[in-house]
Amino acid sequence: MKKQILSLVVSFVGATLFAQANDPVVMTINGKDITKSEFEYIYKKNMTYQQNNESIAEYKDLFINLKLKVAEAEALGFDTTADFKREYAQYRMQAARPYLQDTAFYENFLHKMYDRTMRERGVSQIFVPFQNANPSPADTLAAYNKIMSAKKRIQDGETLEEIAREFAGDKRNDGNLGYVSGFVTVLPFEEMVYSTAVGAVSEPFRTRFGYHIIRINDEREAKGEVQVAHIMKRFPKDAPQDSIDLAKKKIDAVYARLQNGEDFFSVAKEETEHEYSKNKGGRISSFHYDQSLAGTPFDSVAFSLKNIGEVSQPVQSWYGWHIIKLLDKKGPNSYEKDRAKTANTISRMPDRRAIVEQAFVKQLETKYTFKKDDKAISALESEAKKATSDEEFLKKINALNMTLATFADQKITMKTVAEKLPTFKDSILRNDISLKFNEICKKELISYENDRLEQNYPEFRMLMQEYYDGMQMFAVSNVMVWEKAASDEEGLKNYFDTHKSDYTWDVPRFKGMLVCCADKKTAAQAKKIVKTSPADSVLVDLLKLNTDDKIYVHIEKGLFKKGDNKIVDKCVFKDGKYESKEFPVFFQTKGSKILNDGPDEYTDIKGLVISDYQNSLEKEWIEELHNKYTVVVNQQVLDSMK
Repeated sequence: MKKQILSLVVSFVGATLFAQANDPVVMTINGKDITKSEFEYIYKKNMTYQQNNESIAEYKDLFINLKLKVAEAEALGFDTTADFKREYAQYRMQAARPYLQDTAFYENFLHKMYDRTMRERGVSQIFVPFQNANPSPADTLAAYNKIMSAKKRIQDGETLEEIAREFAGDKRNDGNLGYVSGFVTVLPFEEMVYSTAVGAVSEPFRTRFGYHIIRINDEREAKGEVQVAHIMKRFPKDAPQDSIDLAKKKIDAVYARLQNGEDFFSVAKEETEHEYSKNKGGRISSFHYDQSLAGTPFDSVAFSLKNIGEVSQPVQSWYGWHIIKLLDKKGPNSYEKDRAKTANTISRMPDRRAIVEQAFVKQLETKYTFKKDDKAISALESEAKKATSDEEFLKKINALNMTLATFADQKITMKTVAEKLPTFKDSILRNDISLKFNEICKKELISYENDRLEQNYPEFRMLMQEYYDGMQMFAVSNVMVWEKAASDEEGLKNYFDTHKSDYTWDVPRFKGMLVCCADKKTAAQAKKIVKTSPADSVLVDLLKLNTDDKIYVHIEKGLFKKGDNKIVDKCVFKDGKYESKEFPVFFQTKGSKILNDGPDEYTDIKGLVISDYQNSLEKEWIEELHNKYTVVVNQQVLDSMK
C-alpha cells in the first residue's frame, strides 16, 4: 500500500490535465486536484500572517503535509460529525453575509446613516397614537382623520404648539422633541426628519405608533456623546414650588458633602433617588445631546463639563435636581472609524436591515430574470379568500398544478407555497396571503444565491476551503498527535529516557517546595504537617493553616535556577538579601533537592518533553501519510509561480 511523491518535471500534455486553461492543476493529492489559484491564495495568506519570505518551493512541503492530514481526517470521517457540520455551517453563514447584499447600495446606505448621526435636527411634532399595537381599520381611520384635521388647522394659521398641547392633553407638552439624529427613532420618522427642510412642516405620515406631523426647527453639528454619573433628588410631575424648593435643599446638602471631599459614587449609592443608577453609584449609559431622559437642562450641563471627573453644581431637570459627574466624553468619529459601528447598528435594527435586504432581493430579481404569473397569483389569493381554515387552503393549493413565479432555472409553484406557508408563525390566512407569497419569493431567491456563492465567487470558495482544511487538520492532529502526546505518560517517560542527554543544563536547579510562614508558631505547625502528611496531600494540608481573614503560609514549588526566585536564592543557594515581614520564617520540605546536570525525571520539565514528543509523533505520522496517499506535483506549474 506504500505510495510515494512523484515530482513531474516534464510538461503535462493536453488540456485534460488542467482544471482550466488559465488555472492549471499544480498538484494532485489523494486523487484531488489543487489548482494554481488555490495554492497561491493559501501561500500569500500564509506569508502575510507569518511575515516571512518563505519560498514557494519551501512552502510546498508544508502545504502537502496539510492536505495529507485533511485526506486522513476525511478517511476517518471527521467531516461527517455533527459538531463539524454545525461549526462549519455557522462559519459559512457569517462569511456569506457580505456576499448576500447589494454592495453598492449597502455602502451608500451606510454613508447615509452615518451622515445623519453627524447632523442633529431640532424637531417638534403633533402625534396621534394608535389605540393598540394592531389597530383595526376603524381605529386607523379615526387616527388618520384626526391628523388630517391638524394639518388643516396649521394651514388655517394655528401653531403646531397649540395643537400639540390639545392633542396630548398636557399644557406642558408643546410637541418639542429636542434634537434627534440617526438611529434614534424608527426609520419612517427618521426619513421624514431628514427629508423635511429646516423651518418647514411635513405632510402627515404614519409609523407603527400612529400618525405624525413634524416641524424641523433647526439643525446643528453633532456634539458626540458623554457618559456621566449623577445624584438625583426627585420632585413630582407638576410639583408645586415648595416641593421643588425642598428637593433643592436636599441636593444642596449632598453637594456640600461632595465639596468636603466625600466619594461621589459612595454618596450616590446612599443619596440618589434614581433607582436605575443607584446600585451603580449613579452611573448611566452614554448618550448624545438631548437624548437623555432628563431633558435639555440636564444635557446642557453634562456636555458643558470639560474635564473627566469634573462635578457640576446642582441643576434642575424635568424630574428633579441633579449633581452630574463627567466620566467620559467623545466627539464624533470619522466615517472610517465608525463604519463597523454603523454597520452593526443597522444589523440590529429590523427596519434598517429590511431596507438592505429589499435592495439585494431587487438585484437578484434582475440578475435571475424573476417573473411573476399574475393569473396564478390571483388564483392563490382567490383560494385564500374562499378557505375557512388553514388546512383547507393548503390542501386546495397543493392540488393546483400552477407556477406562480420563475427565476433562473427555478420555479415557485403552488406546491412550493403550500410547503413553505406552515413555517410562518401566525395563522396562514390571518394576513394578506400576497405578503407571505412575497416573503417566500424573497427567501427562495436569497437561498438560490447563497447555494451558489462558491461557484460565483472564487475568493469565497477558497476561504471556505481554507476553513474546512483548518478544521479537519486541527481535529485529526488533536487525536493523532496533541492529545495523544499529552496523555501518554508511558510514551513521555520512554521518550525522556531515550533523549535524556538533550535536556542537560549548565547551572544547577532547585527542585522542591519552600514553605514561608508568618511566624514561628505557624512554622512549627507546618513542619509537623510536612513530616506526618502523605506526600500527595502535603500541599493541601499546609494551605489549611490559612484562614479567610489571613494568609499564614505561602508556598513556592517548582524548578528554580539561581535568579529565578529571591526566596530560593537565599534559602537554597545562600545568596541574596531577601527578607519578608509578612513571611519571615521559611524552610525546605522533605524531598527537595539540587539537580546539578539536568532533570532526573520527565515530570521536571513535562511541558518541554510533551512539545518534543509531539514533534516526534508528528514526524512519524507525516511519513506514514506520505506512504499512504499519492501526491503528484506539476513542477512546471509550480516553477511558473516563482
